[in-house]
Amino acid sequence: MKTFLFVFLVTIKCFAEYRVFTLMITNTKTGENKQFDSTLDPEQYITFFPLKPDEIIEYTQTWRCKGRTSDFKAHCVQPEKRTPAQAAATPQPPASP
Repeated sequence: MKTFLFVFLVTIKCFAEYRVFTLMITNTKTGENKQFDSTLDPEQYITFFPLKPDEIIEYTQTWRCKGRTSDFKAHCVQPEKRTPAQAAATPQPPASP
């Protein structure tokens, strides 16, 4: 029984998801903006990449992607920017009643 349970758990297909954030770093002195996509939210980002004292960070958009980010794969395309072919290839969750 233990062997069956182990084999069953190992063979279950796992589904992964991640979230992409469009981050904007603004320099309050110069007004210069840098905008980019990241899988880190603003709070996580500043723990890895400290900001200068006159910079602030915020996210302007966010969306969810299915799959993994291993091997430096590109982030999924933002839903508003998807082509019809990309939208058809992305399964949509069923509508809740």
